[in-house]
Amino acid sequence: EDLLKGIIIVSGNDACVALAEGLSGTEKDFVFLMNEKAEEIGLSDTNFSNSSGINDPDNYSTVRDILIMSRYMIDKYPEYYTSFKETSFTWERTGGDPITQGNRNPLLYKNIGADGIKTGFLTVEEYSLAASVKLKERRVTSVGSGFKTKNSRSRESSKILNWGLKK
Repeated sequence: EDLLKGIIIVSGNDACVALAEGLSGTEKDFVFLMNEKAEEIGLSDTNFSNSSGINDPDNYSTVRDILIMSRYMIDKYPEYYTSFKETSFTWERTGGDPITQGNRNPLLYKNIGADGIKTGFLTVEEYSLAASVKLKERRVTSVGSGFKTKNSRSRESSKILNWGLKK
């Protein structure tokens, strides 16, 4: 549970590797399963080369595929999706003081009803954000990439989600 929350809430890349190795023996074997699942759910332009999604040019996706993956996760795993809206996570580590970190999704703090997904940063794509809002029975999910700054990512994604809710 701590590993999942570390991944979901604070983007813990080390937690991704630990979980991958724990589930599959090696990160490489876990990545094979990730790519199988990507194909199974219809991701047509995605390739995983590691469990965290960072520091490898062979790790790529499109905003369309991230949207498909996000909707799949929300629909198929609602019990895990609830963690995406948590604004902080405290790791009660053994042998040291607890460590508390905030969620990196800026839309969770804007009082617009955002309930999650993920932020990202890659050298080529720069800043990105997959976000979702639910108002009554309607869910609007948005994915944007190529933002120059964290602030522009937050501002533009907020506009997109608000527009979707007004329609």
